[in-house]
Amino acid sequence: MAASLSAGEQVLEQAAVLCPDLVLMDIMLAGSLDGIETVRRLRPACTAPVIFCTAYTDSETMLRARDVLPVAILTKPVDMEALRRAIREGLDPGAARP
Repeated sequence: MAASLSAGEQVLEQAAVLCPDLVLMDIMLAGSLDGIETVRRLRPACTAPVIFCTAYTDSETMLRARDVLPVAILTKPVDMEALRRAIREGLDPGAARP
């Protein structure tokens, strides 16, 4: 099942119901939580691999994003082949998980 949610609060509310295999997360979201903080709060309940997509590549944002151990951080505009590789890596059952 796929879901498209625009606010971090929605993600946290729906995570247990959706039980995602993979999370494709924008860093800037609607609502009071950004994508990084959403993933940080999501981790105790959901260990699905995360791929971040973002146009924000300043060093502070990148450090915060790396801190939650995503499979990949892709910059916009997203290269489709890089996205495919990141998804394959994220769904690989042998890959390390946070």
